[in-house]
Amino acid sequence: MNLRGEMAPPGSYWGRFVPASIALVVLAVIVSPLPLLNSVGAIVIPAALMVLFWSRSESSIYRWFPALVAATVAALAFQPIGLVVIIIVAAGILLDKGVRAGWDWKVVGLAGSCPLLFWLALVLPVWSQTVETIGEEMELTYVAPLTDWFVELGFDQVQMEELVTQTVETVMRLLPSQLVLAALFMGFGALLVGNWWLRRQGRELGIEVQQMAVWALPYRLIWVMIAALASLVFASGGLKTVGLNVVVVLGFFYMVQGFAIIWYSFEVRGTPGWIRSLFAIAVALVVWPGLVIIGMLENWIPFRSLMAKAAGEGEEEDQ
Repeated sequence: MNLRGEMAPPGSYWGRFVPASIALVVLAVIVSPLPLLNSVGAIVIPAALMVLFWSRSESSIYRWFPALVAATVAALAFQPIGLVVIIIVAAGILLDKGVRAGWDWKVVGLAGSCPLLFWLALVLPVWSQTVETIGEEMELTYVAPLTDWFVELGFDQVQMEELVTQTVETVMRLLPSQLVLAALFMGFGALLVGNWWLRRQGRELGIEVQQMAVWALPYRLIWVMIAALASLVFASGGLKTVGLNVVVVLGFFYMVQGFAIIWYSFEVRGTPGWIRSLFAIAVALVVWPGLVIIGMLENWIPFRSLMAKAAGEGEEEDQ
């Protein structure tokens, strides 16, 4: 049942909603420069804005205006942090727009990712032209201090200089894919957190978020992955860098698909929650490359169909 607007008592717009909107923007300003907390805030704050907007029955201009004004003030007063705040608020607004319009959950999550993806599209041409200069600046900033630190620990100086230099170069080459994944984490993470939050309050978004166990990528996407992998072997220069970034992004998606396959096996077998939690930790630390391979192989080997068939035959034998 849709209870949007019923949770807000009369007269609470100025007394509750506006202060809460501004407080979330202020929180975004505070956590944006803080490591780890900024990653959490990039998901939780848009989710909180989505939940806050969903509780109101006013028109969109009244729902979004307080947060937009506060974000604009923050952008003018706290540069460059203000840009992050604008992106966070825009993500919350687009999530609110999507769930109210009843878009498919994938489209809603992508909409929440769009502000950061749009910023990436604007800066990517500049990044591609200045990547060597930025790399040199990063080497001056990080290579020498890190090398000295490793040498103090007893490592060989020449080897450490080569290792740190290669690491900096790899980070620069993979920056676009990392930002794309960060944007997707932001949009889909905020949608999932907001959906969970509303369900805890006894409310519904009106859209159905697909369960992890049945999540699957389009079949034709595997050919994009194969082409990107081929570019790592046969291409060079900028084309190879593009292929590497595509492999990273699609590799993450196929890892999620591999995770979904294993999760489906948990559902079929009724695996206890503590084993699932241990598996999730192991995935994050160790076995994620195997999940990428499993996710890709499902294009030719229907693992979940085979597990469902085996489970059905097992039930028939028990009877």
